[in-house]
Amino acid sequence: MDERKYLIPVNVSTRFEFISGIGVKESIYIISTFLISLLIRYIASQFGAGFMESVIIVVTPTFFVGSLFYRSADGQCLAQSLSAIRAFSKRQKRYLYGGREE
Repeated sequence: MDERKYLIPVNVSTRFEFISGIGVKESIYIISTFLISLLIRYIASQFGAGFMESVIIVVTPTFFVGSLFYRSADGQCLAQSLSAIRAFSKRQKRYLYGGREE
């Protein structure tokens, strides 16, 4: 058998994740946002909001909160990825051109 020993720091623990970056705490945030937006949709439907307005009222906040917690393969959330893209596009580019050898 391959016995490997790992040194794990004292304050580090594992956590259960449904999807990469979305654990129990994040799921509670997303579900509570969905329920609050359903309540807002119900109130808006009393004032005559149509189907598309209702869908936008429910989907937009839920997607926004979910995208804040979702982590990509490199461990960055969507907000960090967008800020990294913005910082990269603002940076001065340096292009190295190779000359012809004659």
